[in-house]
Amino acid sequence: MEQYYEKELNIEQRKFWYENLKNLPVENYRKITYELMKNCKFFPKFADIQEIRKNTQFSSKKTEKEKIHEKCEICGGAGIIQYYKSIKNGEKDLKYLYVAKCKCRNRENYDWRDKEGNSIIQDAVELNLI
Repeated sequence: MEQYYEKELNIEQRKFWYENLKNLPVENYRKITYELMKNCKFFPKFADIQEIRKNTQFSSKKTEKEKIHEKCEICGGAGIIQYYKSIKNGEKDLKYLYVAKCKCRNRENYDWRDKEGNSIIQDAVELNLI
């Protein structure tokens, strides 16, 4: 977030954010971060995170027994893959971490949609990542 918005949090802000987000599952954090970067013109306030958190559906309605657990050499069974993208900003070459849905069936374990039903994670095959 700091790289994306080219702004650094101070020590107190970092501690506050860490304490309030440390128990958030990584998948949920990534989903929130993606939504913030997609919708906020300026560095978000913590209240913006809470708003996205409140309005985003995070988990599928599947029970643990219903979830797919396929072995996948591409994503390691997570259903998503991480990739980096460099973007030139003036003289700086900024590197951003993104996620995309894997082509395996494990991706079906999650509902990667916002409250309006729009997909918030791109497909790795469509992005020519795999």
